[in-house]
Amino acid sequence: MARLEHGDLEALLDLFADDAEVLAFDGVRRGHAEVGRWLGEMLVEQGPGVLVSTDRFTEEGDVVRFEATITSPEGQVRQVYGVLGFAEGRIVRYLSGLIVDLNGRD
Repeated sequence: MARLEHGDLEALLDLFADDAEVLAFDGVRRGHAEVGRWLGEMLVEQGPGVLVSTDRFTEEGDVVRFEATITSPEGQVRQVYGVLGFAEGRIVRYLSGLIVDLNGRD
């Protein structure tokens, strides 16, 4: 979360395996280059995220599932979810989604 709060794209990308996949409603990104572009676009569109609360969290083997409430420096608040699959300590698959934008946007 600290990497997201600081908007540190390189540090965020370092969490992902070279052949990682990001699965989101707006498309699938495969490999470091595509995942890096997605992370960069997310940081530009939404800004760095600050954790307000971890609403749900579970870890089972190499899978982590979470729901969280985050805010941007501009005060935009969103509830998000994610499912992360790990191998050798790095993210190999990440399912990312928005539960609700608490600012009245989609």
